[in-house]
Formats: sequence, C-alpha cells, structure tokens
Amino acid sequence: MLGSDTLKGVPTWKIEVNIPADTLTIVSWLRQNDGLEVQRVLYEKGEAPMKVFFSDFREVAGLMLPFLTETHNRSGITVYEYTEIKTNEPLPDRIFEMPDSPASDQKDAAPRKN
Repeated sequence: MLGSDTLKGVPTWKIEVNIPADTLTIVSWLRQNDGLEVQRVLYEKGEAPMKVFFSDFREVAGLMLPFLTETHNRSGITVYEYTEIKTNEPLPDRIFEMPDSPASDQKDAAPRKN
C-alpha cells in the first residue's frame, strides 16, 4: 500500500504489486468509495511504462466491470469501448477446430460446411 491519492478529484488508494520473477511492477489506483480499479501502470524492466485507464463501470452478473478501457503505451493509445459483456458463456467448439488445409490452399477450396 503506497497510501492515498486523488485522480480527477476522486479519492483513491494507491497500491503496488511487485513480481520479481517477471521483473514486473504494477501500480493500481482503487476508488476509496467502492474499491474499483480506475487506473493501472505496468512497469517492466527495459520497457516503457504502460498506463491503463478504466471507466464507465456497469454491473454484469453481479460484477462491476469497465465498459471503457484506454491503454497508453509506446505504440500509442488504444481505446476499447464495449457494448456488451457476457460472463461464463460457453464458446462454440468450432472456434477451436484446426483448418483442413493451410490458408494459402484455401483460396481455391470450396466453402466449408459446418
């Protein structure tokens, strides 16, 4: 626990987790009123820090989940805006099937029937 902080006027708790085997340090900011993580910074040895911001929290299956995630790293900014989040939904078996032939051979092949 690094103490308290304020992000955009919101009181937060600042915590740090070190993973020595991975040379990774994670610093997270949790809102004091509900414990939701609103910001995370990942520090990995030899890499630029990666910042992740979480917002637009909504209840999904009894969990408060962020529907907006913004990641800042040396490649730029990536924004994920979710319209729906499902939990514990079974995945169809077909997504784990291997293709019948390499992709380069499939341009002349007839469409697969499932």
